Amino acid sequence: MEMHKRKAVESSQTAADLKLHLDKYQAQLKEVQVAVAEKTASLEQEVFKYKRMQEQLTCPSCKVNKKDAVLTKCFHVFCLECLRTRYETRQRKCPKCNAGFGANDFHRLYLS
Repeated sequence: MEMHKRKAVESSQTAADLKLHLDKYQAQLKEVQVAVAEKTASLEQEVFKYKRMQEQLTCPSCKVNKKDAVLTKCFHVFCLECLRTRYETRQRKCPKCNAGFGANDFHRLYLS
């Protein structure tokens, strides 16, 4: 009978110790979950900013190439390929504002 009482006391002490460890690990898990949520939100914001910058640097006419030419009449920026194509096909108006342009009215930009 004494042996069973001792085992019961030892088991209850072991259970209490395990409960303390479990509580400690659950608290650590919650801290890690909060940290992961914060990092995820931060990463999502950075991805959004990156995509926004990419959109701002992409030609609004073809939506493929990077902006690298400017129309000096209206100062709208497109890719040189789009402006050359418009000039060569005699569509010599700005795609945004319809300002007419000539051969000397678009110039290469070097964005870094």
